[in-house]
Amino acid sequence: MSESPPTFFENKIDLYLVIRIFLLSLYRQIIKLYTMKNENVNQVGQIFDPKKAVCREFDLNEINQYIKSTYAIAMSWGFNSPGIVIKNKCLRFTVNGHHHKGYVYIVLDFMDTFTIYYTNKKDEIKKVREMVYIDSLIDILDTDIEKIPAYTD
Repeated sequence: MSESPPTFFENKIDLYLVIRIFLLSLYRQIIKLYTMKNENVNQVGQIFDPKKAVCREFDLNEINQYIKSTYAIAMSWGFNSPGIVIKNKCLRFTVNGHHHKGYVYIVLDFMDTFTIYYTNKKDEIKKVREMVYIDSLIDILDTDIEKIPAYTD
């Protein structure tokens, strides 16, 4: 009885592992390229450049309405003057909170998370928050702009 020739993948688990390793490697390369492209761009202390910050289009009016839906919280920030900086790519509004006074820019990155830039009135970046998911957007904005320990839930 003859044996079948050996195969590179003895079973489906081996094939699954090879594919998973390949995809992980590809993902790391994409992150590395993205990081290199954006290195030293829009960092704390620099002047905010919206053209270099934007990545993907999103519905700015929807995010604006989402923020306004938490009316009491947004008003505690002194939220006003929402505007579109780059069509469907960058939302800006003014705040006058306890921790931050100036502009807040919100952009959507390639991983469907938001990046938030806090700047003064001269657009100098004071703080950057990356990888912000929509379900934590209001809490993070509130913490960075206004919330103090004396506030209760």
